[in-house]
Amino acid sequence: MKIAIVRIGNSKGIRLPKTVLEQCALDDEAELDVRNGEVIIRSVHQPRAGWETSFAAMRKADDDTLLDAAALGETAWDSTEWRWQSGVLIFFWSIWTPPRDMRFRKPDPAW
Repeated sequence: MKIAIVRIGNSKGIRLPKTVLEQCALDDEAELDVRNGEVIIRSVHQPRAGWETSFAAMRKADDDTLLDAAALGETAWDSTEWRWQSGVLIFFWSIWTPPRDMRFRKPDPAW
């Protein structure tokens, strides 16, 4: 998006459209950084602020049990589509099989 830089007294500024302000949760304050010649404007609002304290209180009250523990059982997909091998997940699923004439072609050295 291209915006104009406008004179505000002895300074200059930019006007941000209302939709941009809403999308970025910018209200009365913002965090401003300059990095590598770029201006970065961030919201000071932190949506997950206080979560760590809340989770610690839940643990202390023994209120942190997994609600969907039954969903963790093995499914048919788990037993047929993948397997663990030497600590690496091997996924067996092929969407595309090359035509027969492409399967044994030597690599082109120009590539």
